[in-house]
Amino acid sequence: MITYRFRVVKMDVHEWSDDESDNGYVWTKDGYEIGGYHTPQELREALEEHFPGIDVSQEEDAYLHYDQIENEDGYRDDNGGFLVNYLIAVEKVRVDSFFLDAEREAA
Repeated sequence: MITYRFRVVKMDVHEWSDDESDNGYVWTKDGYEIGGYHTPQELREALEEHFPGIDVSQEEDAYLHYDQIENEDGYRDDNGGFLVNYLIAVEKVRVDSFFLDAEREAA
């Protein structure tokens, strides 16, 4: 069985203001996994829902980049004080029934 998923590998957080001279690195946050989609189309729709406006055509070596302005609680907010750079891995996962096959052979 093949499924698709995406993982946020990491998020680099920078202070954000209209004055670019004030924008500085703050920290890097660990990522998280999203997924379990049956078709590439379902995966694409989930990406576009999770990251509004993401350009999925810019996939390079199964990685996407996405930037958004967020508030201090990590929610999208065009007036927030943080720019977050997301690195996203797009994965095709094949699940083999190795253990089930081994049990059948032993029976």
